[in-house]
Amino acid sequence: THLSRLEVTLYNAPLLLPEYDEELHLTAQVKALYVLFLLHPEGIRMKDIGDYKEEFKRLYFRFSNRSDVDKLRDSIERLFDLWTPNTMNVKKSQCSSALRMAIPEDDLRAHYEIQVNRGGPHVVTLDRKLVTMPDTLAFNL
Repeated sequence: THLSRLEVTLYNAPLLLPEYDEELHLTAQVKALYVLFLLHPEGIRMKDIGDYKEEFKRLYFRFSNRSDVDKLRDSIERLFDLWTPNTMNVKKSQCSSALRMAIPEDDLRAHYEIQVNRGGPHVVTLDRKLVTMPDTLAFNL
């Protein structure tokens, strides 16, 4: 079996895996976090996650269907103020659960998951040539 393309969509639409005929349904926060990792193929160290707050905010605003900007900002502030390894694990677990539903084969799914490198950056290893997203999001690809 081969790897599917991953199509990133705007708003609260699911991410698409067209070759698998699957969709990834993620909350706006989890989707923003996942796309943040896609935009950084070098990975992100958890001790540096605060450096990505503005970029995360731009993504979260694009994916959220909330119209109340103040509530969105509050949600982001709470997330980053209280950011702990456990917070990351919960968000990553939600993402992994969606991936497990869409891609049951461990060896294929591993390319799409946020991989943990102890002491190193967390990274999604999927070849970025397989990732498509709207130009308004792809400021790093």
